Amino acid sequence: MSVITVTRLLGLLCGIKSMRETTEKFNTEETIENIANLLEIELEEIPHYDTINNVFEKLEIKELRKIQKYMVNRLIRSKMFNKYRFKDKYFEIVVDGTGMMSFKERHCENCLKRVYNKNEEDEKTVYYHYVLEAKLVVGDIVISLESEFVENEEENVEKQDCELRAFYRMAKRIKKEYPKLPIIISADALYCVEPVIEVCRENI
Repeated sequence: MSVITVTRLLGLLCGIKSMRETTEKFNTEETIENIANLLEIELEEIPHYDTINNVFEKLEIKELRKIQKYMVNRLIRSKMFNKYRFKDKYFEIVVDGTGMMSFKERHCENCLKRVYNKNEEDEKTVYYHYVLEAKLVVGDIVISLESEFVENEEENVEKQDCELRAFYRMAKRIKKEYPKLPIIISADALYCVEPVIEVCRENI
């Protein structure tokens, strides 16, 4: 699992989008040796991209969140980011949503839907997936603290899931996972509403 996880993570960090390309570029003696040294294990080859994809398809998201939390806590406890604290106390967390992928036809029952030019000749429906990210800002880099998918529970819901609802869910989890972490949230005008302020007050 450590090899599979690190291989995928390094692929993303290197800007490699597909697992096939990761396998092709990483299966070199130098890369294999580097990953082996990083994990302090013996390693002869990089797992095939089908193996990595199969593992991540079956892996529960809560297990990935455990890895994410472990990494963030190790970085914070190392005190290497203390100089980036706001007023020498608060860590800045940027909250924003981003589109992941879009389709001309429904991809799955959790797809969000947006209709353009409704009731006109050129009406068009786009199905898409969207995720809300909370990122820890440390100097010129950002580190993912939490992720929350914006998705419908099923097809043809009366009211679609949205970025604000995802924020309410994510805020509770951040408080639970990082109860003593002093943070200040930076976000766009979408979040300048009373329910968001109340959620922040409840989770101080």
